Amino acid sequence: MSNTVYSTRTEDEEYCEIEYCESQAAYVVTVTSTPPSQRYMCSSCEYAYAMGAQHGKAVAKAAKEVTE
Repeated sequence: MSNTVYSTRTEDEEYCEIEYCESQAAYVVTVTSTPPSQRYMCSSCEYAYAMGAQHGKAVAKAAKEVTE
């Protein structure tokens, strides 16, 4: 699984922060940027983010192994 940190949303943020998504936020997700920040996401967007993060890590690992 990814290094995503999950917690329930606060009442301050009601909607998913992903562009074009109008669903109610369900998670506070720590995104892997520098410096790390948090975004409010609905269940569907959180799942897509987690799968994309895993794919990116796998591709980077494979590329590193090929270059060594």
